[in-house]
Amino acid sequence: MALLNLAIGLGGLLLGSEFAVRGSMALARRWGWPDWLAGLLLLALGTSLPELFVSVAAATEHPLTSLGNVFGSNAFNTGIVLGAALLFSKKAGLPLPNHRTPGTRTMVWASSLVFLSGFNMFHFGGGSETKSLSLPIFAGIALLMAYGWVLRCALKSGDSGMKPADSEKGLTLSILLTLGGFLLLAVSSNWFLEGALGLGKKLGWEDGFAGFLIAAVGTSAPELFTCIRAVRQGSSGAVYGNILGSNAFNLLIVGGASTVVAGGIQFSGDTQLQATINLLLSLVLFWIWAFRGLGRSKISHYLGLPLILAYLLSAWWVQAWEPSWSWWPS
Repeated sequence: MALLNLAIGLGGLLLGSEFAVRGSMALARRWGWPDWLAGLLLLALGTSLPELFVSVAAATEHPLTSLGNVFGSNAFNTGIVLGAALLFSKKAGLPLPNHRTPGTRTMVWASSLVFLSGFNMFHFGGGSETKSLSLPIFAGIALLMAYGWVLRCALKSGDSGMKPADSEKGLTLSILLTLGGFLLLAVSSNWFLEGALGLGKKLGWEDGFAGFLIAAVGTSAPELFTCIRAVRQGSSGAVYGNILGSNAFNLLIVGGASTVVAGGIQFSGDTQLQATINLLLSLVLFWIWAFRGLGRSKISHYLGLPLILAYLLSAWWVQAWEPSWSWWPS
């Protein structure tokens, strides 16, 4: 049964990502949006809604689970999703947009905001000796407002110099294709997760390190398959936009909404570790856009494997960490 669920989920994810990318790109062309804006707004929103529903539902009784979901999803997006996208790009790598365009400036601002938000959560989290610190309600409201600013800047930049193009698909069909793809991704990710966890249980991995990895793959599978599909269609801008947009949505909307719903979140000792990983991986996104400013035209596929290994190391770190450790597992 586990293998059947896994196969059905995998097939649904492949088909859903195809629909979501095709529909979103068709809407972007129709509205005159560049690929990066479609990824930042459409794809990121569609693939991140499950995290929002899960985190907000858990916020009142399990607020730290909500924050863990935010940090874990962002780590997976930067490590596994971006790493896999780079590997699938093969020797071509992932081209970067011109650093002088309004779109790239928006991406730099957005990545900077994600980095600063991660730094603030790291600061509030403190360490095991500062368990009394918390993320107050006003900080959650500030995160929500920050996402509104990102949207405003993105839409303003996306409209600059862009002319709506004729689309081969009708507007209604494109919308249905996009929404249908998002729905199929959401449903299929549940099938995939159930199958993966069932298989892990049979292998004795449910409570161990591999179980942690399987759960992460299942919950973040929509972003992974959507970005791989975008790479295969040559939409590198959509890949960057989806990853950065998903991370911004998770940190600002999911994190902010969870904090407000919970009435403030009291930190525990291991929050420091999760916030630290989130902070370090946010630096990767900021570095990518700063890297473009140095005149580079693409990110090499050779970076894919180190990113994946960095995520695996961080996953082991989280799994092995115990409250008695101040920083590094021994």
